[in-house]
Amino acid sequence: MQKQKLIHVHALLYEIKTHIEENENIEFADIVSMSAYNDLGTSPTDIHKGREKHVAAVQKLSELVVEGVEEIDIDENRKREMVNNAKETESRAIQQSIK
Repeated sequence: MQKQKLIHVHALLYEIKTHIEENENIEFADIVSMSAYNDLGTSPTDIHKGREKHVAAVQKLSELVVEGVEEIDIDENRKREMVNNAKETESRAIQQSIK
């Protein structure tokens, strides 16, 4: 995947996390440890950082979004849909990063 597209995926995943936090009135940091993502030191706005750093950030953020969604108390169908969407996004990013 081109770096520009990868950064876009990174931004989308971050937006998904933010959207869930706002709509479910939760903080992911209260549910899962975001330190593994934060310690990578790469956010979607860090366009000067290398492609590999964004790949690692996308993988870790998608793992944490899935983990967080599995922990929050919402309708099981909605939860399953959110988890599947996050996993599909991660899978696409990984597949594209290999190319």
